[in-house]
Amino acid sequence: MANVVADHLSRLSLEGTVTEELPIDDSFPDEQLLAISYQATPWYVDLVNFKVCEVLPPGLSHQRRKKFLCNAKYYIWEEFLLRKLCRDRVYRQCLLEDEVSSVLHHCHASTYDGHFGAEKTIAKVL
Repeated sequence: MANVVADHLSRLSLEGTVTEELPIDDSFPDEQLLAISYQATPWYVDLVNFKVCEVLPPGLSHQRRKKFLCNAKYYIWEEFLLRKLCRDRVYRQCLLEDEVSSVLHHCHASTYDGHFGAEKTIAKVL
């Protein structure tokens, strides 16, 4: 049995309908200039790839692969953060190079912290 509705619609002429073409509007009312900042690849990208996907970095020699696997056992990946087990048995978060200066400034040079010397500052940061 043929589809009667589709057959009827295909036979309708479109000559009676008026199609009015709208001009293309090249202006965007919410147009903004967005800057894309370049961020270098983090130093710990190979560790994260290994912890998440168990993929070793390409091109490692046998000795470097052994060293990489030995170091990787001290790192864990949880909730999108890489943490390292330090000698005092405390897991500490790994930072990007860009974040180090702001953390040190926050713990060392802010108005409410003051200067307490190297030992105290390191203890506060860690």
